[in-house]
Amino acid sequence: MTIGLALQAQEKFNFTNHKILIEGTSNIHDWEMEVEEADGFIEMKMENDKLNISNISLTIPIKSMKSGKGKMDSNTYEALKEEKNPNITFSFLEATQLEKTGNFTYTANLKGNLSIAGNTQVVSIPVEIDNNQTSLVANYTITMTDFGVDPPTAMFGTIKTGDAVNINFNLNYNKQ
Repeated sequence: MTIGLALQAQEKFNFTNHKILIEGTSNIHDWEMEVEEADGFIEMKMENDKLNISNISLTIPIKSMKSGKGKMDSNTYEALKEEKNPNITFSFLEATQLEKTGNFTYTANLKGNLSIAGNTQVVSIPVEIDNNQTSLVANYTITMTDFGVDPPTAMFGTIKTGDAVNINFNLNYNKQ
């Protein structure tokens, strides 16, 4: 027996558990960083059997991004200008192409302001929402230079990271 998340009025759900993986390349090997801390919420309600998303917010402290390699972490923090801009943030603007794909599942594009290293870009992130599993899943690629970030280097420039970074999100939410 499955019981989906019944939404009657506008309700706020906090992201309580997450797995956010950031993946990239370099001229030597691929790399990844895991986000250890994230804070945010989603506000949504059901209207006439349709999901209505009214707000989403996500904040990732840059120093919560860990590769397991201290030097790589510090190079990343420096490239992201962490001292001046300690967080990566997503602020919701609207949900488009919201479609029901199953009893409790939906797909949508979440349009919002993504701020990285003091630069903000409007992005549209395709997501899957599962109200039975209370999760929001996304896979999105950014280009560092679009946000004014010079891809980090190491060993006097002999190791160079690629410009594209893939971000995998799996955010679980619970009613506030």
